Amino acid sequence: HWYTKGNLFGKCKRMLLPYLPALLLELVLLGLPDNPLVWLASGGYQMPGSYYVILMLQLIVLFPAVRKFYEWNTAKGGSWAAGLAWVFAFQCLYEAATYMTDLSIGVYRLLIFRYVIFLYAGICLRRMYITRTFAWRQLRRMIPFGALFILAVGYLNWQPTVLFRYSTWYRSSAPTVLWAMPLLAYALFRYERLSEKLESAAIGRWLTKTLQLCGKASYHIYIVQMLWFGLAISHLNTASYRQLIVFLVSVPVCCVVGWLYYTLECNLSE
Repeated sequence: HWYTKGNLFGKCKRMLLPYLPALLLELVLLGLPDNPLVWLASGGYQMPGSYYVILMLQLIVLFPAVRKFYEWNTAKGGSWAAGLAWVFAFQCLYEAATYMTDLSIGVYRLLIFRYVIFLYAGICLRRMYITRTFAWRQLRRMIPFGALFILAVGYLNWQPTVLFRYSTWYRSSAPTVLWAMPLLAYALFRYERLSEKLESAAIGRWLTKTLQLCGKASYHIYIVQMLWFGLAISHLNTASYRQLIVFLVSVPVCCVVGWLYYTLECNLSE
């Protein structure tokens, strides 16, 4: 909704206005940084997800280019899978370029190009959902490769350094789309049937409404969770079983406060 409505300036404005209070709170609690310009350009102090806003500002400019490539590929008779393969190749070249340019991790974390393949996959899924033409045969073939990659990097701590040099980011790199895309396609395919089942029970209707509220306030929830984990949770001992306690406390805190923040901003902007 925030992306499709308004011009470029309006999109940036809607992105930055809710974020400014978070930056001001950081200044109040943590003080003025050594280099204010670098601090501002990198999304404030390096808290969990502090780079998201910088990436989303780049998304406003990059997304139309990715969409144009999808439309060009389709017009030329190319399949969504062929387009995905081309974008995957771009991702590999981009990762290789980080070696050749010796790109620092501080700059890499602020660049959206590592997520181009996920943007393209999202466009493909949207088209599949609208036309109700889910390419199950091709999607199923992707799952084993994606599952093996996630198993290797997520549970066996294998890092394919031939392409991915940054220890922080390789677990969410391009090959994970081979697992995530088929699962999201299946969720979209089953969405209407699941929605009907949820609407048939009171608790289901409550859950649906709660998820809808969280969806509308997701950006504000993100801002709250960044501050919550960066200013509060980071100072606690979250070892072993305490991680579960932190999770059970953090989810309602971030969702409720984020929704209240969203509601407050909506009322003030009217």
